[in-house]
Amino acid sequence: MFEFSLATSLGNKNLPKRFSLNMNTITIIIMLLVAAMVIGPVAMMRPSPAQKKREAIRAYAFKQGLGVSVRRVPRIATDLEEPPLLPTYSVKVKNGEAWALRRAPFSHESHLAQYWHFTQGRAASATEDFLCAYLPTLSKRVAAVTSASGELSVAWHESFAEADVDSLRGFLTALAKAENAELIRG
Repeated sequence: MFEFSLATSLGNKNLPKRFSLNMNTITIIIMLLVAAMVIGPVAMMRPSPAQKKREAIRAYAFKQGLGVSVRRVPRIATDLEEPPLLPTYSVKVKNGEAWALRRAPFSHESHLAQYWHFTQGRAASATEDFLCAYLPTLSKRVAAVTSASGELSVAWHESFAEADVDSLRGFLTALAKAENAELIRG
């Protein structure tokens, strides 16, 4: 048995023992430290409450028939930095158009519905009329709307409300009708 005594280390045998460790105590301390080093990183990998909510809203969107991905929003000329990656909800379509809109941080007469800048292509006249009427009603969380490669998509700063997902789904469905595109279920 290993003993460490403050009294004996000071060279005085008459002082009482203040501190004593034996091998069992040291072994227990080492085992606790090892357990903490193993459990700590595992506990950190658990999703936070916000991550759980994000996962739940994306699962809800998927159940509603929306594709969910993370994409970079289209770049506009006034961007000083690379545009951000945002969650993008999409629907597959057949016979759609090819264009992209991005919400600008400022109003301008050349923008569609004051704040929406075409970053590529241009929508057909009927689609532009629909967009002019519908875009002002969209949540400020929506950053971009695109129609390309057989899909319609909305890039947005996600909320955790199912009603917002339903609203986006309604917008994308109405947009498909405005473009005379056929929704592909799947």
